[in-house]
Amino acid sequence: MYLQIKEFLKNIEFEEVITNVVINVGLIAAFISIFFFMYVIYVEKEIVNKQIEIISTECINSIKPFLNKKLINDILINLKKPDVSKEDERIKIYNSELTNSAITNISILFIITMIIGFYLCKRYNYNYYYIFGNNLLLLVLIGITEYTFLHIIPTKYISSDPNYVKYKMLVNIKNKLVLK
Repeated sequence: MYLQIKEFLKNIEFEEVITNVVINVGLIAAFISIFFFMYVIYVEKEIVNKQIEIISTECINSIKPFLNKKLINDILINLKKPDVSKEDERIKIYNSELTNSAITNISILFIITMIIGFYLCKRYNYNYYYIFGNNLLLLVLIGITEYTFLHIIPTKYISSDPNYVKYKMLVNIKNKLVLK
């Protein structure tokens, strides 16, 4: 077995492997960033909204039998929606700055890795377009896998435990709302 591995390693051109890795890192980093900012954040938002809906429905259904309808109606009539426009604006600015920073950093990484890959291909006489094409094909397969996984697992997975949230709500009601 050792001799087979040694013979296998002897036939590998490490410069070509390094060239493939450099180009692959650039392509995958760019893809993951673009995929996240153009698609994943929207799916993630849907997942969070779904989790909130599940938890809030569970909590309301659990405490509904104990509520006085007149009291609830009085509370709802006087309930005012809080003004969160300043917080929304702060989050929008923060996310915009984060997105711009990520785009800048990933662009720099992509350009550097492509230049290094091109340089290595010229230095060791490899076909840059062939290596780039192979890595692009690999990236397409990774992209299909990422997209498929995102739709099979995370969108259907319930990570929030409604029972724990109900428990915490009851503890907070007891500690903060019950008159002593």
